[in-house]
Amino acid sequence: MKDSTTYAYWGAVISFFSGLSINEWASLIGIGLGVATFLVNWYFKNEELKLKRKQQNDNDEEGD
Repeated sequence: MKDSTTYAYWGAVISFFSGLSINEWASLIGIGLGVATFLVNWYFKNEELKLKRKQQNDNDEEGD
């Protein structure tokens, strides 16, 4: 029973995506790339902020 439900869901997903036109594919890919770019930039800006805070704390400790 579980396998037939899984196959039915996969069949629905595949049939949905096979019905998309090239313009719809381009839109979905563009949206996906935009979200991926946002996440990568957010991650690296967050890491940069952590490093700057650590450097500031190190400089403050040396000055004391």
